[in-house]
Amino acid sequence: MPIRELPREHDERHRLDPARAFMRESLVWVIPLAAEGLGLVAYTWVDAHGNAGTAGIAFGPRLAEPLFERTDDIPVPDAMGFDDWKAGYLSFSHLKPLHRQSVRYEGPRMSLDFTFDSIHEPYAYSSHREQFPLYYADDRIEQGGRARGTVRIDGQDIEFDAPCHRDHSFGARAWGGTLHYKWINFLSDDASIHVMDLHGFGRTTARGYVYRDGEMAEILAVDFDFDLDADFYHRRLAATLTDDAGRTTTARLVSPTAELDYPISPRLRLFDIVGTAEIEGAPAVAYAEMAWPPDYYEANLGEGAAR
Repeated sequence: MPIRELPREHDERHRLDPARAFMRESLVWVIPLAAEGLGLVAYTWVDAHGNAGTAGIAFGPRLAEPLFERTDDIPVPDAMGFDDWKAGYLSFSHLKPLHRQSVRYEGPRMSLDFTFDSIHEPYAYSSHREQFPLYYADDRIEQGGRARGTVRIDGQDIEFDAPCHRDHSFGARAWGGTLHYKWINFLSDDASIHVMDLHGFGRTTARGYVYRDGEMAEILAVDFDFDLDADFYHRRLAATLTDDAGRTTTARLVSPTAELDYPISPRLRLFDIVGTAEIEGAPAVAYAEMAWPPDYYEANLGEGAAR
């Protein structure tokens, strides 16, 4: 079916119900600079009570250790929207809602300044005929594009013009309801694949799209083929996706170039991989994240694929 065209309000700040638990709105941009052996993340969020937070993340072998700068509990006024957002170290504005943003992050060790331009229409999970699980979001939009700008880490500048993926979600985010998920993005100059494979409350939910050859279509099914190494990283990963345009698309991670794990909450630990990739055999990059409960990770650490 055609991807639903979204009104610009879908990309603006939403009114969150303070009577509901775990309500939040968040926006994130991930930039897999695979050629530089670097992953970059700019992240901001706000809850139903006007408490915001930000994170700036850089990781890869060119750094002695991952850089993770986070600020929380920043009061922001209800009237402040995403046309001119400022919370802690991060500010951004919608230059063109749904398609273009200017993002600036100024932290103690890292500064990041870039413009995101989409290469296709945003995909909303609410386009799907079935409701996305409400413990994770009322709705999300996901979109591939291009980031052009500069990052400075410990005084060293890196200019980039690279594929970028962004998401914007709003609603409840009950991390404790999630048993596992895969948030996988393959990107090239003219193609974009996104898939979320969410496990919780006895159900598995998959959402996503394939954009290639100028056509965007919703995913009907996805088959993952991966190894889980002894330290829980998915350094070999492939996905075969069937979409409602009748296409089958294969994408795979070719060579991991940067990796990071971090506890997003006491209930969930994230493992992120950046690397070179292929979409139907053509060069691409990947930003591939998997999430595991800490007790599951700790109980099986060292087992990996042998399990």
